[in-house]
Amino acid sequence: TAAVVVVMAASAVVYWAGWAELLLPERWRGISVEDVVNLGTIRTVWSNFQILSSIPDAMGVNFPEPASSFYAAISDITSLSPLNLVSAACFDRSFASYETYVITTSSLFVIVCITIWVSYCTKLGLYPPSEEEALRLKNEVLTKHMWAFLFITYLCYPSLSRIQFEALDCSVEVDGEWYLRRDTTISCSSDSYGSFQATVIFFVIITQCIPLIYLSVLMPHAKNKLNATTIAGSAPARLRYRRRLENTPELSPLKFLFLHYKCEYWSYEVYDAYRRVFFISLLPLITDPDHRITTGCFVSFVSCFGFINMRPFLTESTNTVGTIGGCIIWLSYYSAQLIRNQTASSNDTSFGVALLIANLSIIGGAVMFGRLDQKKQAENAKTIENLHAQLAEKSKTLAKRYKTAWAAYSKHAHDHGFNVATLMASLVSIIDHVNRQNGDIGPDDLSQPEPANDMEVLIKTMEGFNEKMHEAMSKFVKELGGVYKQGPLKSAERILAKSQSDYNNDFKKVLDVVRASAVFHSLKDLNNAIVSLMNPGCEITVVRFKDRVTQGLVSGYRDCLINVKINGFDEWIVELQLHLHDIIELKKEGHKIYDLLRVAGWEGDEVEEEELGEHSMRNLAISVLEAGAEE
Repeated sequence: TAAVVVVMAASAVVYWAGWAELLLPERWRGISVEDVVNLGTIRTVWSNFQILSSIPDAMGVNFPEPASSFYAAISDITSLSPLNLVSAACFDRSFASYETYVITTSSLFVIVCITIWVSYCTKLGLYPPSEEEALRLKNEVLTKHMWAFLFITYLCYPSLSRIQFEALDCSVEVDGEWYLRRDTTISCSSDSYGSFQATVIFFVIITQCIPLIYLSVLMPHAKNKLNATTIAGSAPARLRYRRRLENTPELSPLKFLFLHYKCEYWSYEVYDAYRRVFFISLLPLITDPDHRITTGCFVSFVSCFGFINMRPFLTESTNTVGTIGGCIIWLSYYSAQLIRNQTASSNDTSFGVALLIANLSIIGGAVMFGRLDQKKQAENAKTIENLHAQLAEKSKTLAKRYKTAWAAYSKHAHDHGFNVATLMASLVSIIDHVNRQNGDIGPDDLSQPEPANDMEVLIKTMEGFNEKMHEAMSKFVKELGGVYKQGPLKSAERILAKSQSDYNNDFKKVLDVVRASAVFHSLKDLNNAIVSLMNPGCEITVVRFKDRVTQGLVSGYRDCLINVKINGFDEWIVELQLHLHDIIELKKEGHKIYDLLRVAGWEGDEVEEEELGEHSMRNLAISVLEAGAEE
């Protein structure tokens, strides 16, 4: 015990003092735990070892050496009772009492949890109530304290439950009187046990609320964020949607509970908590040893089979380690049954060695698959660089062709007696017209009506208006000789991404949920459309006009992006893009490379490749690779 305490204390000092880097060989420096093994895998190993460590005592079986010593060692590590780690009776003899041990252990857990939230409330009072930076810092404080609370409850819940349930197990009868099975010196009919029992029941209620707390904080976000099936369709789309929300004030404090799981298994931590409590705390309460072992074998088999079918973790290596762990748990219960039936001997060293090797395969599997994950990450990084290079080369080629196309339009206008300066003057006029019309409302102040505060309401409203809005815009474009192209309704995933990147999570600022394109064959036709939009009788009112023709983008791409309101649609705003035929055709040709990327699994909107810079192209390459991996 002293050795364990010294090692743990020394490790803590080394970690917090930052000496770990200096003590490690140079080739290991800079490598984090996550680089070697996934944190979800570590949790899987911990959960399985918690169950394995309880088997010898719960089943009343002595496993052969060296398996017996191994189970005892991991039991000391995973039980997490400070009164087990250090015999408190060495300091005060009253701690030798089983009642004192149970109450003190339970009280320490409650005190730690209360301390975490008292600390949070204290720190919360240090920040002013409304400043944006203060709100950000408050969320950081909440995230840290919630993580600490969830971490402590995750570690202690099964072992604490076992201690408390054992304190209620009066299943030993002697001369007609019942005694506590864990400590037969305690009579369950005594007055002192009655008050002790009431206290334990109080702690049991508190402890068994832990998974319910997990569920209660996750459920409000399940439908719209954690597993948004109504907003994002496929599993990869739902995961990308969730990842965009993971660092928001609502989900950031809860990441510990769902971060490593697939979207559809957002509540898996609740199930796993009850799974561990069943094996560690409830199974030992079955009084008949044969029934206890048979139940353990059956439930462990069902649990393992269920895990294999679910594969709830995002990382396949973690699912594989979990499968190995589930099989080893079943094997250990089956081995206990063989020993109980005397089919196998508790003195058979070779049997003990085989069990030890089987148990250690969980750790070996975690490390091995972690290294494979690391290798895959290195391969992914190389693939990203290759995709990045392809996108950069494509961007350069398109830039030259856009420039050539614009020169051809200018020549065509000159040859047919249209002055390009007239178009430029119209562009200036319509911008002035929009500014006068909007008054004090600037381009950045525009937003959808109040119902757009809710994502589902926004999408359903736009779905209802979609066809009628397109009819009105199509009529306007076709009367001017243009070609009308109806765009797809913007997906919830893309609305969320745009609101986060551009509008500080304000859905109402997303004005292109309904969108369309008007394609013209000459600069004169484009000019006529711009002039028509300024006519007082036009059913389409321009509320924002982005001129990308006068200057064009760095690549040479040119068009006009306008946001409009349509008479009869309750102030809802949509987007209409004005294009030149040859330039938009070049853009389509440029999309061939993105079509190939979609085959690899990418599901984004159309990429404005004429706007892609160095950083954007790299992010696109990364998203493509991630999407492919998720598929």
